[in-house]
Amino acid sequence: MKRHLYIQRQADVVIPYLRDAKTVLDFGCGDLSLTRELTRTLPAVKLTGVDVVDSKVRIPRVTFRLYDGTRLPFGANTFDTTIAYHVFHHCRDPKAALKDVMRVTKKQILMVEPCLPAGRRSGLDLFLMKILDRIGNGWRNVAIPMPFTFQKEETWRRWAGEKKWTVYTVLPAGVLPAWLPFGVTKLFVLRARGATMTTPTKQGKETFVAG
Repeated sequence: MKRHLYIQRQADVVIPYLRDAKTVLDFGCGDLSLTRELTRTLPAVKLTGVDVVDSKVRIPRVTFRLYDGTRLPFGANTFDTTIAYHVFHHCRDPKAALKDVMRVTKKQILMVEPCLPAGRRSGLDLFLMKILDRIGNGWRNVAIPMPFTFQKEETWRRWAGEKKWTVYTVLPAGVLPAWLPFGVTKLFVLRARGATMTTPTKQGKETFVAG
């Protein structure tokens, strides 16, 4: 898949859930390619990118912040929504990273992650996921940490529940068939307790209040 088509696909996955957002954090923004695509579709949204590496790319109307990978340089509830697209498996402690993302996020987290398979041996999946991840990041002009801390869907659900966040939905978001031994890439839509968000449905839209 060509790079610009891949970036467009990334945007298509998250944009339906950004209609209510006024402030959005792109956690692990890399070279801001996804952020750039979002500025074209959602010009009224205030976008901020943060990463542990600086690609030196800057975009008008987008704030970039460098951080140490331990604590995000923002106060509590700074952003309506945070996007983490293929990021947490690059964190040495993904649970701690998710906790800090929850701290700075007021309503919603859109997390896309390759998940280890449930119910079958995952050694081959993990090996091939590592290779695919290296290939997928090979075009970037910065060195990206790769501790390969992939998790199962059930682990992400448990970690969200421990912090009293609601897993609103989990949807397939990968470009590869699910039967291939590469794990399954999924979109997790997490909602903070009491958050009211408008969500796309097959019939139109619905208003959802997280319990």
